[in-house]
Amino acid sequence: MKGRNLINKISSGLKQFGFSRDESGKVLDKVGIVAGISDDGKTFRHSVGVAENFKKIGEFYGLNVPCCYVSGLLHDIGKSVVSSEIVAFDKKYNDAMYEEMKKHVNVSILDELLGGNFSFIRDVCSYHHAFQKRKPYPRIRESSFSGKRGKKVFLYAQALAWSDFADAIHRNDGGMASHSLIESKEKVFEENYPAACTVIKFLPTPI
Repeated sequence: MKGRNLINKISSGLKQFGFSRDESGKVLDKVGIVAGISDDGKTFRHSVGVAENFKKIGEFYGLNVPCCYVSGLLHDIGKSVVSSEIVAFDKKYNDAMYEEMKKHVNVSILDELLGGNFSFIRDVCSYHHAFQKRKPYPRIRESSFSGKRGKKVFLYAQALAWSDFADAIHRNDGGMASHSLIESKEKVFEENYPAACTVIKFLPTPI
């Protein structure tokens, strides 16, 4: 689906959630940043896929579905400050490239990109790589998810990690091309994101 069609689909989705014109405009402004990332629309298409996955998880588990959807749309907005050559690179990163890519979940960068209206989504997005088995980032500290809000961030961040992973292997990204989404997504997720299996159970049908 081409970029303009995706924007129209997102706009319709926000309207269905009851977003006002002003609220939709603020979200679409941020989505425009994602759509402008220099990788031939790969990150944008992936983000829409993640949003759809996260929306289904939210519906199934009684989470705040609009929050899930917008978090999915914006989870990779930080890639807009990462070197375009690295964002578009589709092979295994070396250590220097990996360090550069970590910028996309940096809280200060996300805060600058998202602003105060998206503070909860900012925190959720900042942890969507924190549960992976290989080179998780940022590192989770005991204080990271303290209090009622912290526990909520923890839950949503895990659900976002699963949504992100499911779309990545569906698109054969991230070195997961050898795995079938339908046959082994749960097993692969358990192997690669063991820390996220403490709360999130798997949907009964493939997403």
